[in-house]
Amino acid sequence: MHAKPALITYGGTDANPDITLFVATNEGYLHAVDASDGTEQFSFVPKELLSNLSIVFADTAGTDYPYGLDGGLTAWVNDLNNNRLLYTNGSLDAGEFVYLYQGMRRGGKNYYALDVTKRTSPKLKWMIQGGV
Repeated sequence: MHAKPALITYGGTDANPDITLFVATNEGYLHAVDASDGTEQFSFVPKELLSNLSIVFADTAGTDYPYGLDGGLTAWVNDLNNNRLLYTNGSLDAGEFVYLYQGMRRGGKNYYALDVTKRTSPKLKWMIQGGV
């Protein structure tokens, strides 16, 4: 509901760019979607939100909706050679990376950092657990 998506260009050409759309949802997922055909590349659910999934699936929440990841999404694209691509000719450019930072907002008080440089194998870099 409150999340803003991020578009990251990983490679390709001006005429046929390789772009991934990252967007978080109230259900608790952070989705990575191929912008050219809409296929999901991966999704991430923090372990703190796993218990919400059965409630959302059963649609029994009523007025006590269990919010997930509806905070801001920020991308850090470290494009050292300023070519607006992470991969040139299929190889990762030296020293380049993409990190995503996601807050929970109404879903909780935690923040997450994911390394999504390799879309097929995203890695949780760290999590900050918020207080009460």
